[in-house]
Amino acid sequence: IVTLASGFLSDPRTSGILGGLEIDRDGSRLTIKVSIPTADIPGLFGDLTTGTSFQSSAGTSRGVPETRLLEAAVRDKIAIMPSALHVAEGQKVEYSTNPPTSGDHWARWADCGWYPGGLPDEVITHNLEHGNIVVSYNFANPAQVTELRQALEATGLFKIWGVARSHDKIADGEVALSAWGRVHFMEGVRTGEIGLFFETFAGKTGPERIAC
Repeated sequence: IVTLASGFLSDPRTSGILGGLEIDRDGSRLTIKVSIPTADIPGLFGDLTTGTSFQSSAGTSRGVPETRLLEAAVRDKIAIMPSALHVAEGQKVEYSTNPPTSGDHWARWADCGWYPGGLPDEVITHNLEHGNIVVSYNFANPAQVTELRQALEATGLFKIWGVARSHDKIADGEVALSAWGRVHFMEGVRTGEIGLFFETFAGKTGPERIAC
């Protein structure tokens, strides 16, 4: 935590974050918790979101602590549904979340790209199984649609791991970023949060790893 804190600037925002540290000791185990607003993460961590790794004393590679912290901050982890089977195309599946984050699905999936006309949940769940990121949005304002499209086109990983669809089953003005077993909601378009989600989860979740 000393190394992490040494990179922070001594401004009011950072002071507030550090002031909210929770430290708990249980014998030789020390647990430190810090709450960071998602919108503040890009400015605090910069390119630490790229998933850099280091070698442990056992010789195995692990994600740096900062990356694990980002993983905890940019999503809600959702329990995986009990099966991920192919069902007949046209058959509806009842999912545990909206939008889905796991479960049964149709045999076909969507190519990476932009789908303003929407896609069935049973299709995009197959994409999630492949490790893809699904961006579901519900915008009545065309300017927000354009803003989101520009943000996704500026995210390199979207071209090989991302599917964006209009989805009127979420609140108006909302965007949901989904990966297998994970979801993150935002109001409007937050480019930094979109980039963090892709960096953290694209091609890294799901039973399979298949770029679309």
